[in-house]
Amino acid sequence: MASFARPVSEAVVASSGSRSKFPAYIHQSYGKCVKAAKETEHEYNQAMSTDIKSKTLADIPGLGLVHPMALTIANCLPDRLAAITRFADFTILNFDYKRTKALLPDGSNLSTYASRVAAAPDHPVMAPFKYIASLPSKGVRDTFIDALNWWLKVPDDSLLSIKTVIRMLHDSSLMQVEMSLTIEDGNTDRGTAQCINAANYMVVMVLVEIQKLRSPIKLDILSEELENLFLGQSEDLFWKYRVECPSTEEYMEMIENKTGGLFRLCVRLLQAESTGDDVRNLDPRPFYAKQKGFAEDLEEGKISLPMTLTLQRMRTRPEIMGIMKHKKPGPMSMGMKQFILAEMRKSGAL
Repeated sequence: MASFARPVSEAVVASSGSRSKFPAYIHQSYGKCVKAAKETEHEYNQAMSTDIKSKTLADIPGLGLVHPMALTIANCLPDRLAAITRFADFTILNFDYKRTKALLPDGSNLSTYASRVAAAPDHPVMAPFKYIASLPSKGVRDTFIDALNWWLKVPDDSLLSIKTVIRMLHDSSLMQVEMSLTIEDGNTDRGTAQCINAANYMVVMVLVEIQKLRSPIKLDILSEELENLFLGQSEDLFWKYRVECPSTEEYMEMIENKTGGLFRLCVRLLQAESTGDDVRNLDPRPFYAKQKGFAEDLEEGKISLPMTLTLQRMRTRPEIMGIMKHKKPGPMSMGMKQFILAEMRKSGAL
């Protein structure tokens, strides 16, 4: 358990005046939390003209009766979220939080630390995936990604994220097989509803993981190929349960979407990450310009992918080529940079 959490004797809990073990058990500064909870309760009762004791006490396994005011104190919430999820059903806590969130100064604490409320490896939502992970696998997708990366040279952290995204999507697609197996073996850990929920959860985790990539078009790529994957999967399921025979053309289209979509996603994400630095170098926003220099590639005379696309598509190619050929060593004027960047945007390269 984290350093901020510690067991507290029943006597201390009783003397704190709290109706719940929660504030005392979770936070070392339990006195501060209990005091804040009482103050917030008083404000709530005055504002709502009601008795919060009868409205929001919840019986949470491992904690007993928990006063939700203890869950919604802005100064304490971030440090305690990780500990809460170890032994409490967060769906209950989240419900209580929604009922009392108006009492918080703002919602920044919850959103900032939301990633800490992730499923532990032994959480029930992971049971179907733990089973799938235990099955033999040839690792075709990882090998495919590594082979492509021999040319594309994607940064290691991006490569790991892409592999993780592809693996999670593939495992999620296997949930339909898992559901049919459940009917046969009667496994209660992998019931139909549990498999559907687990698959949906994994798609959410894909969205979390893909945010780690640098490319500005990563979400566009993901949404396009996810649509293809679901369309292909739906056609395959439709023919299976209707016992219908598709035409060869229809079958090939289904394969292109259902199976090909995942491989296309590999290629497109790798390409986007490989060329992402070229695009970010042309980003005028201060945080990137300060990190690497604004439009440094233009000063170096680099023919990047955005530059290549612009030269192919725009009538101003001679002017741009003239600037690149005759520019003097050293910094390029801001006017020249802005002209080239404007042409890049017109061409669709940025």
